[in-house]
Amino acid sequence: MTRVGLVIEGVESSDGRWVAPGALVWDAEVPLFNPATQELVGLVRDIRREDDGSITGEVAIKIPDEYDPSVNLGDLELDESRPDQILAVLKGRIKGVALVEKGTAILLPPEAPNG
Repeated sequence: MTRVGLVIEGVESSDGRWVAPGALVWDAEVPLFNPATQELVGLVRDIRREDDGSITGEVAIKIPDEYDPSVNLGDLELDESRPDQILAVLKGRIKGVALVEKGTAILLPPEAPNG
């Protein structure tokens, strides 16, 4: 199993997205998809909130170097009073994780751990 960074709460991403600290919840495991084919390629398990605000999970596959995990969020409560943000999440659920081209992951700051 490989532990990968999924999202960091409380830190604005390079494209202006932000998730409030403690805002996200998740199930015991969530699907891991290839977004190009919509194919299920595995599961993300043992998801946990680390002391630094990052949320990490374990995957049983090696994620190729050219990809990053990107969370798919649902059940969102947004803070629309923050015009400086593209997306400000107050509450949400991690519904799944997609493998996306490196540098395009949503809600992942550039310095986030990626395995």
